[in-house]
Amino acid sequence: MTTDAYFTELSGALRAAGVPDEQITATVEDLRAHLAETGADPREEFGPADGFAARLGGLAPAPGEPDERAES
Repeated sequence: MTTDAYFTELSGALRAAGVPDEQITATVEDLRAHLAETGADPREEFGPADGFAARLGGLAPAPGEPDERAES
């Protein structure tokens, strides 16, 4: 599987989990940069795309907004 195919699969799994496209794009860019630095294969580094998407945990809080665990 090529790197592009891996990230296409990862993006699809994140989209199916309800992650907004903007967050998917940012996540994929960060992961591609990591791989560019390390030279690693995405499947070896992160595991299967669908399992990795599940481990990413879905939606992250919007920048500047606390999540439900923040104290008031």
